[in-house]
This record gives sequence, structure tokens and C-alpha cells, in this order.
Amino acid sequence: MKKFKLIPTLIIAASLTFLPACAQQEEAEPAAPPSEEEVQAEIEEAGDAVEVYSEHQLNEFREAAAAQLARLEAQIDQLEVEAEQLQGQARAELEEELPELRRQAAEVEAQLEELGAATAETWDQVEPQFEAMAEQLEASLNEALAGLATAGEQAGEELEQESAEAVQELEQEAQEFEQRMEILEAYTIEERAEFEREVSVALQEYDARIEQLEAEAAQVDEATQAELNDEIAELRQQRETLQVRLNEIQAASAETWEELKWDITAGIENIEQSFEEVESRIG
Repeated sequence: MKKFKLIPTLIIAASLTFLPACAQQEEAEPAAPPSEEEVQAEIEEAGDAVEVYSEHQLNEFREAAAAQLARLEAQIDQLEVEAEQLQGQARAELEEELPELRRQAAEVEAQLEELGAATAETWDQVEPQFEAMAEQLEASLNEALAGLATAGEQAGEELEQESAEAVQELEQEAQEFEQRMEILEAYTIEERAEFEREVSVALQEYDARIEQLEAEAAQVDEATQAELNDEIAELRQQRETLQVRLNEIQAASAETWEELKWDITAGIENIEQSFEEVESRIG
């Protein structure tokens, strides 16, 4: 910002303009020197011109300062929007910086108001303070923007890593599925028949064990017998469910046979545990 020290210059210029004119007039014809009132009038006219010019410069600087502050505040607003799109530590760090940026912007705005009330006499004091505060705000904002760019790069790297891990996981699942299909294809008709035969034998044994439990439950007191009958009924339900699964597996295709096999195996483990609980109560 240029300093407003134009009054002496314009006074000198006015004097130089006035003196040659007087010299020319002296060469043409002798004339009386200018009066004190005429010289004072010239000086006041030059001073008025300086004041008008100085005020124009002040207004131009105020407008430029207001535009600079508006631009910085708009950048802070955009930074706040972009912070909401971040995750984790990067978002937390940026959210910590935003209040400080807002505080600095408020100080610059207050200094701008002082510029609005400044005169040519006080301008030399107010104007440097404003420029220093505005420069500090811009430096802080640039630092935050640099951090945002770094966070964006890190987020991109993390996303790329997550994508690679997802692809790797899918490939592993596809490989496991292929292995399972190979196992399914390895089952021969004889092996399937052997498994189904073993399940049929187990179901027959469960029928015999249930009948034995019913006979033993009939010999206890009525309260205990009622509880045992409920548990024995649950054993029958589990046994019937296994029968349904066995009927399904006998008609199953190679693609669904293994799944039904695992269902039957899990059902057998459950009913065995239920038998142990009921038999321990009677035993």
C-alpha cells in the first residue's frame, strides 16, 4: 500500500507551474509579484486535490481487502465441507484446525472494520496490522489445505489396499468353492450309499433308545415323568427331522448333497447330546 505523502509534492508542482507563468509575464511586461492570498489559494487547491486522491486510494484498498477476506472465508467454508467427507484421524485433525481458522478470520474482519474508519493520518498504523493478520490467516489456511490433500492421498491408498484385500478374499472364496466342488465330484455312488446306510442304522438305534427312555420314565414320580415326557417328545421331533433330511439326501443332486450331509451330521450331534442329557437324569 503506497504511503500518502503527496501533499508536499503537489505543492511544489503547483509552485513550479505558477513561477514560470510569472516569469513569462515578467518577460512580457513587468508585473507585481503574487499576493500572499493568491499563493495560499494555490496551496489549498493542491491540498484539496491530494485529499481527494488519497481518499480514492483508501477506498480501493478497503474494497480489495474485503474481497480478500471473502475469498478466505469461502475457502474455510469449503474446507469444512470436505472435512465431513473424511474419516478417522484425518477428519479429527482437520476439525481441530477449523475453529482456529474461524477465529483468525474474525480478527481479520474486525481489523477490516477499523480500516473502514481509518483516515489518511491513521492509515499507516491500521493498514500494516490488517495485512499481517490476512497473511497469517492465508498461511494457516494453506497449511490446512495441504493437510487435506495429504489426507486425501492417504484415503486413496487405504481404499486401494482395501480393494486389493477384497479381491484377494474373493479369489480365496472362489478357490475354496472350487475345492468343495471337487470333493463333491469325488463322492462315488457307493460312498453316498454308505453314508445314507449309516444314517438309517442310527435312526433305528434312536427309535430303540427312545422306547427305552419311555419305559424308564414310566417308573418315576408323576412330576418328573411329565418333564421327561416333554424331553422325550423333543427327541422324537429331532429324530423325525433327521428322517426328512435322509429322504432329501437320497434324492439330492451332487450340488446339494454335501450341504444336506452337513445338515444331517449336525442334527446327529444335537440329538446325541439331547440323549445324554435325558439319560443322565433318569440314570
